[in-house]
Amino acid sequence: DGGATTNASENDTVLGSTTGDVFTITTVDGGTATVGGVTATLNDIETIDGRSGDDRFTVASAAGLSGSLLGGAGNDSLTGSGDNETFTIVAGTPNAGTLNNSGAANPDVTFTSVENLNGGAGNDTFNVNDVLSGNLDGGLGTNALNLIGAGIVNGTVSNVNVTITAAATEDTFADNFIVRLNGGVLEVLVDQTAAALGVTTTQYFTPGINTSIALTIQGSDDADTLTVDYDFGGPVDADITFTAGGTASVDRLRMLGDGSTTGSVDLDINGTDGVIVADGNTISFTGLSAALNEPIEIEAFDQLTYTTPGNEDVISLDPLASSPITAQSALAVSGTSQNPADVAVALPTVTIIDVQNIVMNLGLRDAGGQSADTVNINDGALRSTAITSLSIQTGLGQDQFNINETDYRNSVDADVLSLDGGSATDALNVRLDNLDLVQLSNTTLSLTDGGVIRGTITLTGIDGDTATLTDGAGSDNSVDLSGWLNGTSIVTGGGGNDTLTGPNEIALWNVTGINSGQVNGNTFTGVENLV
Repeated sequence: DGGATTNASENDTVLGSTTGDVFTITTVDGGTATVGGVTATLNDIETIDGRSGDDRFTVASAAGLSGSLLGGAGNDSLTGSGDNETFTIVAGTPNAGTLNNSGAANPDVTFTSVENLNGGAGNDTFNVNDVLSGNLDGGLGTNALNLIGAGIVNGTVSNVNVTITAAATEDTFADNFIVRLNGGVLEVLVDQTAAALGVTTTQYFTPGINTSIALTIQGSDDADTLTVDYDFGGPVDADITFTAGGTASVDRLRMLGDGSTTGSVDLDINGTDGVIVADGNTISFTGLSAALNEPIEIEAFDQLTYTTPGNEDVISLDPLASSPITAQSALAVSGTSQNPADVAVALPTVTIIDVQNIVMNLGLRDAGGQSADTVNINDGALRSTAITSLSIQTGLGQDQFNINETDYRNSVDADVLSLDGGSATDALNVRLDNLDLVQLSNTTLSLTDGGVIRGTITLTGIDGDTATLTDGAGSDNSVDLSGWLNGTSIVTGGGGNDTLTGPNEIALWNVTGINSGQVNGNTFTGVENLV
């Protein structure tokens, strides 16, 4: 009837109804209870038992219970105050734990059978060591959720910064981690089939509003693999850290996009660390070994930027018939980058699969004279995956492009390659083996074999530079320099019946030996026919 409930015995209990009640704790062992529509004042009540029904419990600033808060059956919730509070779900006890709003060593409220936790206006911390079967809302303030061990939230998590750590088992067997969304729920799969332990799936929570996620995956010495999967259930809105195990890591990292993913890979100058960005989220990695074949795999991006970490780079592009993680045809990018001590540091090889548009930026960290980059494009590299465009930018310094392919189109016979030499005088080296016709101009390099065009490369920042065109196979080549007006070149014909067409300008030919000489700054040897 709305009166006061007071009891001076040692441990007194107020019982709720079976329909859902409201309890507000405003002092130590005191407050109000609204049960069956009737509100009563509580004094010296150590324990509150909500019994069945969906009960709501609120704890005010500096308030608490010296006994226990029992949610009972139903879908119950506990809401904190404006203090900076700590909620803890204790390991081994789902939906049970403590609320500390005083900062003292002893908790202010010990609760069981409470499915939902809500912070107040303060900066709250939630330490979840077991299952919380409902929702978690941090409320106002800057809030933190730490999911520890078996800690998960079956419902939606909102208004918190979430930290999760998962670790591989040191048991000589490889653990394969997959991070993905499944029906909107963040889940991590651990495949321990090699250890006869099967696949373990942990569904952590459904991300809600104003929720940031920091997920750490700790590798071991057992050749573990982390896959971040945007294709299964959409982009995972989380910043992920992958720490490879061991001093000589054999762990690998795979980033799987959904075909529309945009991002970048930025390697660290220490040769083991770096960051992949995917749709604005970061996947940071440490300890991956450059000595391990192809430890990084990036797949199904629309746009990807690859950036070298140092001042002077030597980068090779090669075809890979079978990537070590997924056994797919890939473009392998490997090489070295020079650190501030002028030491060439080996970089972990990145394999690229089904990425449409690729930009390779070797010039971002160029400085002064120590910035001469070398790019090796080897036979079959561009055919190895579904590239729509590949732009290679070298920046400052006297850079060198070594074109060792005979086919410069992608897997559907489209031109994809563009080279930007930046400032300074660069060198373009082209292998003529088995090519009928090579046409070099200030802006393009076109190649033909057997009457079939094998590709046109777009050139920027190479106008006025040096080109070297060499036949090492003894085939019959025709080199056309009619559009090469500002640069110099060295043309070596080899053992076939070769033809050179000079620049489309007033030309001065000077034949100085058998099948050799110069024309307007271009030198030729082993060329039988001049046009």
